[in-house]
Amino acid sequence: MSGNTIVMTSDELREQRSELLRSVGADYEELKERAERYDLRSRERAVWESIQSIDYLLGNE
Repeated sequence: MSGNTIVMTSDELREQRSELLRSVGADYEELKERAERYDLRSRERAVWESIQSIDYLLGNE
């Protein structure tokens, strides 16, 4: 059984990142500060983890 591979361009990743932030009504800095304080709801936590993954793929660690 083979796995699926999803290929996205850098522009698509940036757009997905923006959409994720919009979906929780926060900007990056606000979400980051709340994550550092362990003050995220479950949906926000999932968004934060996705944003971290996108940033890694974009080289924005």
